Amino acid sequence: MNDKKMTISQFARLHDVNKRTLHYYDEIGLFSPNTKSENGYRLYDFRQNIDFEYIQMLKELRMRIDEIRAYQRHPNADALLSILTQKQTEVEAAIRKLKETQNVL
Repeated sequence: MNDKKMTISQFARLHDVNKRTLHYYDEIGLFSPNTKSENGYRLYDFRQNIDFEYIQMLKELRMRIDEIRAYQRHPNADALLSILTQKQTEVEAAIRKLKETQNVL
């Protein structure tokens, strides 16, 4: 397994996110680097790419950070299915509302 470490800048660039996002995720305990250097720099392990992409996927599914954190604490298929069903209902409601607005225009 590749054990190369990436700085926060490298990790942010790789995932096309702002460094401040990674700082925030670390502060709230959503996603933290595996190690910190002696001078306090955040260093991300290659294996963390998958975990971060999973968080990004959940955000794209319109999950709030608190929902992602709750799911991380107790991950299971039933909980994920429930969240996804709820998000689908929310998206359908938003589409209906936008269509109503479009009809008014």
